Amino acid sequence: MAKKQTDSNLAAEGNQADPMGGSVDKIRDILFGNQMQEYERKFSKLEELLSQKLSDFREENRKRLDSLEEFVKAELDSLESRLQTEKKERADAVKDLEGELKSTNKTLDQKTDSLAEQATRTEKALREQILAQSKVLRDEIQTCRDDLTKLLNSSAHDLEMSKVDRHGLAQMLTKVAFNLSQENRDRDAS
Repeated sequence: MAKKQTDSNLAAEGNQADPMGGSVDKIRDILFGNQMQEYERKFSKLEELLSQKLSDFREENRKRLDSLEEFVKAELDSLESRLQTEKKERADAVKDLEGELKSTNKTLDQKTDSLAEQATRTEKALREQILAQSKVLRDEIQTCRDDLTKLLNSSAHDLEMSKVDRHGLAQMLTKVAFNLSQENRDRDAS
């Protein structure tokens, strides 16, 4: 169609510039007219077909893009839903872990307190045993000391009683010396 307009524009220019130009157009129309009309009809059909195919292609691409957009939106919604679910599950798991940790910490504190109380009771019992044992040992030591004191006093008294005083010893030695000297005289006299 554009070629026809160009040819008619040339023909119009040729008519103005050349009075014989109109006859060239007629000759051309006679020689190529049917073929040109056929080409124009074919180009027109081709242009219509191309326009229709392009329109169909655009519509098909629009449908595909709409379908792809819907699919992407659905997938994004699904991902967001799964993400929210996972986020909630993790938050619940964290809360559960916090609860277990608090419970474990409470149990540990109770056991620590119980062990501290038990250690205090054990320490108190040990102190009482040590005190009782020390009293028993002190009493035994006192008894031993008293017994030893009595024994020493008794031994000292016995020694005191059994020892000879100086005066008695002097008398006894004097008697022995006198007796010895008498016996020596009696022997000498016999």
